[in-house]
Amino acid sequence: MDRPPTPEFIPNPAGVNKETQILDHELFDYELEVEPILEVLIGKALEEAKIEALEEWEKAELLKHKHEYERVHESELMEVQRLEAAYNRRVEETQRRKLQQEAKTQIKVQTQQKLLARLISRGVLLPMKGSALQLLDAAGILRNPKEQDLYATFVPHLFGVVEEQVKERLKEKLIMSGNIILKHE
Repeated sequence: MDRPPTPEFIPNPAGVNKETQILDHELFDYELEVEPILEVLIGKALEEAKIEALEEWEKAELLKHKHEYERVHESELMEVQRLEAAYNRRVEETQRRKLQQEAKTQIKVQTQQKLLARLISRGVLLPMKGSALQLLDAAGILRNPKEQDLYATFVPHLFGVVEEQVKERLKEKLIMSGNIILKHE
């Protein structure tokens, strides 16, 4: 394998082998040249701190204003809901009363119609009542079936028995008076 040749070892020299020549006023004046830089840096830092403090104050004010707005908004929302509920209750009550009034009116109209129908039918049927009842009574339709049975079977039989008894009493009376002579058969 090919390898590059190993470099020679050269040790570091001991001691100072370089120097820099600085004459007076060649270097900067620390007090004179650093002061404006420090003023700019400190001014910038103070300005940044002031801006941060103002931002924090604005955040706190904004948060306070937001909480106040939410509280006012919540109270207004509750008031609106209360007013809507009251309005809905009034509308429902109005509708319920309207339905009640319509029902009353309908019942009143029906009652008047029934009353008028009764008056008209009474006026029309009253003259026919007497003759119709007499016809129905004569036909035996209005009689009770037991009463009809009584008149159809029992009453004729009773009349027959009573008639027999009356004849016998007359006979006895005549015999007693002596007008009739008994025939013995």
